[in-house]
Amino acid sequence: QKKWKGLIEIARYATKPGYHIRGGLTRLMKRVEEFCVSSKKSGIITYSDRRFGEGLGYERSGFKKVGDTGIDYWYTDGKRRFDRFIFRAQGGKTEKILARDSGVARIFGCGSYIWLKELE
Repeated sequence: QKKWKGLIEIARYATKPGYHIRGGLTRLMKRVEEFCVSSKKSGIITYSDRRFGEGLGYERSGFKKVGDTGIDYWYTDGKRRFDRFIFRAQGGKTEKILARDSGVARIFGCGSYIWLKELE
């Protein structure tokens, strides 16, 4: 997005289920910060899904919560979850009509927090 120009985005941070890597995020962020500095980036942006926690690991790693995305949504056929972009309006049909015609229903999430770490 234009408003995040000059930043690197961490699209996803995850560990293997059942494992806890003490200090793992902090160590990873140290390397990302080094990359940002060498790439002349001004900071790092990332998101934490509110369904799974408060994102406190980002806070402990020096990020500041700068906002939230609001409620998000997907579609489901009752067995699988589909990204909403699959049903983008096209051919004169709206997203809702394409979803209905595909036999899927809309489901809602909790949104995400937006985290920013500015580098000097």
